Amino acid sequence: MKTFIHGVFRFATALGLGIILSANANAECSAAKIKRLAQDGNTASEIADTCDMEKSEVIEILKKKRPRPDTSGNGGSEDGWPKGTPIGQCGCWGPVHPAYREAAPQCESGEAGPKKCPGMCPGGGYPWVGVCK
Repeated sequence: MKTFIHGVFRFATALGLGIILSANANAECSAAKIKRLAQDGNTASEIADTCDMEKSEVIEILKKKRPRPDTSGNGGSEDGWPKGTPIGQCGCWGPVHPAYREAAPQCESGEAGPKKCPGMCPGGGYPWVGVCK
């Protein structure tokens, strides 16, 4: 009986692992993941294999650009927001390290970081805002 239960457990474990692996292998990637893979040096063919997509689909996603904020009143451009563009408002948001970076898909670089604002916070420290890096 012990051997039978052990065998059933091994079969269930293998079946579960197979389902998990096949789901990961066939999962399509988001545009952000595709762009991260490209930034990491992967070719379009490698990304297509990883994401179970056609190479042409990967290339099409990589060619798309994010819109810039409309600062002129004439409509935004097709590029991401340039370096230094604020992505929020100055405020006393708590302590933050000046070297901190965060993913920001709206930015041209794909990341944002803190920038000190004028003034002082009531609890001490300085107000800051996130800006495209």
